Amino acid sequence: MRKVVAMVGATALIVSGTILAIPSASAAPVCGTKAGIETCGGVLSNGAAYAIKIPSNFKGTVFYWNHGFRPSYPYPGYTPPKGVEELTLGNSTTKSDSTNEMLNLGYGVATYDRSTGGLHGWNTAEGVAMLKELVDTTKAKYPNATKSVIWGSSGGAPVVNMFAEKYPELTNAVGLATPVATNIGRQLQSGCDLFFIMSVFFDPTI
Repeated sequence: MRKVVAMVGATALIVSGTILAIPSASAAPVCGTKAGIETCGGVLSNGAAYAIKIPSNFKGTVFYWNHGFRPSYPYPGYTPPKGVEELTLGNSTTKSDSTNEMLNLGYGVATYDRSTGGLHGWNTAEGVAMLKELVDTTKAKYPNATKSVIWGSSGGAPVVNMFAEKYPELTNAVGLATPVATNIGRQLQSGCDLFFIMSVFFDPTI
């Protein structure tokens, strides 16, 4: 009976001229090795870029980095990123991060450009789906990647939290650096909570 229903449904779609779009899977990563580090890159099914680095002394743990909030449009002093800009926690002023140190210790690192349709912003839910695809892609390429550390900073922290709650079987540990709430409304609520606490304990006129 189910097969009949499926056939009728498919026929109805063809007759009505409706096209059913099926999301495409991400293409296999393109990899190269230099100085004992295998670097892989590609795009996720929505077109967002990703990068993976695995050292020759890999011990089975991959750190999946989630960058913070980024505006979608340029303004003086800021240009929206196009592709992967950072692999690990770093300093935007000195343009340095902890990638080399982590690779030297035998850890793998992976990240993605958290963009949806070329735009960034508060795309937490989409970020969770992209992160899941990145983890799946990494594990498919490296079956010996048995442990996953999901970490991120600022606006990437909500993605980390939601991913860990939704996919606990893929999360061995999490790391949050200066985390913020999911969106502007919740950030404002957090600020109001802070002022309320200050009014109770420090100054009731606040």
